[in-house]
Amino acid sequence: MKIGTISSSESEKCIVCGRQTADRKVYHQSGIQVVIPACHIARDCFDKADVKRMLADIRYLKNEAEYQRIRAEAAEQERDKLLAIVQGVYGAALNDVNRWEGGMTVGTPVFQDRVFVKHLVRDLQPFIFAEGSKPDGE
Repeated sequence: MKIGTISSSESEKCIVCGRQTADRKVYHQSGIQVVIPACHIARDCFDKADVKRMLADIRYLKNEAEYQRIRAEAAEQERDKLLAIVQGVYGAALNDVNRWEGGMTVGTPVFQDRVFVKHLVRDLQPFIFAEGSKPDGE
């Protein structure tokens, strides 16, 4: 890695101290050039500006962002799977409630089971339906 310095006609804030400076620290490696504003003469910011650490931090942040994106996708897939399971349970419970209320007596459960299923249907609705929307048939 080659390290050099250049001066510019435009002033930018030094990355170390924040003062306006026309000096730039330049890094050359493998056809890549990184130019960083850093005070050179009046202060020792030029020596404090460590491009290797900065690039490592940028690489870490990029990897962390990729990791977070992958985790978000996995969480979304898991949520979709769980929602499908909950929707299946809700659909079966709602069918049972509608069947029992419609007068079908075959397989009629005891009173406690009917109450439990009605509560299950009521409690699952917020997880399945968006705010303010009502399920079909209600």
